[in-house]
Amino acid sequence: IWQIYDWYYLPNAGYYFSRNSTAPAHAQYNRNTDLIDVVNRTYNSYSTISVEAELFDISGKSLFKVSEKLKLQPSSSLAWK
Repeated sequence: IWQIYDWYYLPNAGYYFSRNSTAPAHAQYNRNTDLIDVVNRTYNSYSTISVEAELFDISGKSLFKVSEKLKLQPSSSLAWK
């Protein structure tokens, strides 16, 4: 069970994850493959969707940043980077 709110009813990270993971088209990290999956849960295709990923260290310094334009087919997912 995810903890979405803390003791004071303030949202935790689980709240933001669950809110964004239900978006019709979204990017998510796949721990099994160590890749980013771009998921399209709609019946529409996207010819130019922009995906950007950035990795930060514990102090907030940017370690890595990459972006790319992708094509998504309807009701599909695409492994990226």
